[in-house]
Amino acid sequence: TPKPSSAASDVYKRQDAAHELRTPLAGLRLHLELLEQEGVKQGPMLVERIDQLMHVIEQLLMLSRAGQALASGHYQTLSWHDVIDPLRQEMDELLALRQQHLIVSSTTIRTVQGDAILLRLMLRNLLENASRYSPEGSTITLLVEDEETGSQVSVHDEGSGIDASMVNDAIKAFRRMDRRYGGSGLGLNIVQRIVQIHRGHLSLTNRSDRSGLKASCWLPHQLD
Repeated sequence: TPKPSSAASDVYKRQDAAHELRTPLAGLRLHLELLEQEGVKQGPMLVERIDQLMHVIEQLLMLSRAGQALASGHYQTLSWHDVIDPLRQEMDELLALRQQHLIVSSTTIRTVQGDAILLRLMLRNLLENASRYSPEGSTITLLVEDEETGSQVSVHDEGSGIDASMVNDAIKAFRRMDRRYGGSGLGLNIVQRIVQIHRGHLSLTNRSDRSGLKASCWLPHQLD
């Protein structure tokens, strides 16, 4: 029997860990709901944090399943419209909660190879983060452009950006900021892992034209 590759083995380990975490968290959530009903002051906040953790675990399970398929050489050839269009209504509704506006600009004629569900998850996490850190009434911009032998996908927000002293370790600074704004700090890890298994790279920089953060993912045209 052939041994699984290191990448496939890592996927199995993450999937097992995610399954093992999901069940006790569901039980804990039930207990917290009971405390909330009994009028415990911190109940709602704790239920919200558990929901956030369970959401991250669902994303990790999705990443594990799709990552396993990609590691086995199973992937799709997609246009960026195939990836973005099914997300558009959901993202418009999310941003509308804070009176924000989404602009999508795609000039690419290239396709991308990979998993459509994971690529949408990558974009969803980046857009959710951009919305969280930007003021109400601001504009979030999603740009897709051809670059060298692949595509550059960038999300521009209008928040405060990253502290200049942390630019050299922007991803660590982003995780700290995410936790400060009430996030799990794990959304970017998931984005980074999705980019890695699609053989691309992620960069975070402060915008040069105004305050805000630019999160850019470069993905190759072909995985082979």
